[in-house]
Amino acid sequence: MYTLQTLIIVIMALGLIVMAPLSSPHAGAKEIALPSPSHKSEVSVEEALKNRRTHRSFKTKALSLDQFSQILWAAYGVTAKKHGYALK
Repeated sequence: MYTLQTLIIVIMALGLIVMAPLSSPHAGAKEIALPSPSHKSEVSVEEALKNRRTHRSFKTKALSLDQFSQILWAAYGVTAKKHGYALK
């Protein structure tokens, strides 16, 4: 399980990435196809809120591409597109 601190750092870093326009990639940037996000979980929102705790650990652990993709989706949160606009 990843610590809240690790996820916050990742989400803060992603905020800088997400703010960049999606239609104009940076020069020389490599495009990576990400897995589709999961919209199902074995834990309800209520259970997650009830059981949440802050755990501090400074060990680094690499995220898998699936986990990274899920965090990107959750941070940006596009759920649909309508009339050319991204709905969040």
